[in-house]
Amino acid sequence: MIDKSELQPVFAWICQYVAENSYPPTLRELALQFYMSPGRIDRMLTRMELHGWIAREPGRKRGITLLRSCDSARPIQSG
Repeated sequence: MIDKSELQPVFAWICQYVAENSYPPTLRELALQFYMSPGRIDRMLTRMELHGWIAREPGRKRGITLLRSCDSARPIQSG
């Protein structure tokens, strides 16, 4: 079971990625960033959808839309 505390860093990184690139990351980019399988990331994104944090457009590589404010997301420190 995936809990909200596991989702928070992934959501924060998605927010940071969108802020820097003006488009969302792919599932593969998320998997590489967090050293997780694409299947695990997919399940996490599904949970974020259920919590109302994001929406996804099926069949699109960059089909993530943020629904929750990124102000509450913890920033990710680089390197």
